[in-house]
Amino acid sequence: MKRPTLTLLAVAMAAFTAGPLAAQDDGGGWWLPRVLEVAERAGPWAGDDRPDDDDRWDDRRSDDDDRWDDRARRGPDRADARGRAGKGPPFCRSGQGHPVHGWEWCERKGWGGGYGRDVWQRGGWRDVIFRRPPETRRRMGEPTLGTILGDIVMGRLVGHADRSGLPGRLDGRWLDLGRQGGVLQVRAGGAPLAEIADFDRDGRADLVLLGGGR
Repeated sequence: MKRPTLTLLAVAMAAFTAGPLAAQDDGGGWWLPRVLEVAERAGPWAGDDRPDDDDRWDDRRSDDDDRWDDRARRGPDRADARGRAGKGPPFCRSGQGHPVHGWEWCERKGWGGGYGRDVWQRGGWRDVIFRRPPETRRRMGEPTLGTILGDIVMGRLVGHADRSGLPGRLDGRWLDLGRQGGVLQVRAGGAPLAEIADFDRDGRADLVLLGGGR
């Protein structure tokens, strides 16, 4: 993965914000991407400390390979997440995340539902692969997202939406960032849920941001 320089990211962010897509920030429920600002501040993977064992992280994965849309919103999981929303350590309640392990630690513990939709946190998912190039600026439904991201990543997104109290199916769109690659924006029920960026266009995610909340 080639990290984009901070200077180029700053220039790209300014140009993108001033460009024709700026008007789409609120139109149709979409928004201007956050990934350029975050990467410009600290670099794509600064502060991440994600466990190497993906199975340990993805507690929604099952041995019989149930599909994400079949296991996404199980009653006990959702009830437990709602019951614990607003509790937990201060860094989870504030939306800042664990000082070492980041926001994903709070989500694994079930304390991921008490932050606002304008708060974006790093997902720390270094293993996201785009299975095929998304079509630029075309809205993609949940089945299309599944063919691009695969079952495991879709399971994570649906689980995050569920813990964040965002009902409804997922959809997304791909934005071309020019020399800085592109970003896949994902919504749940029309609300911002995630951004998955590929800065060097190698088909692997360089930065994942998670939004959502009640």
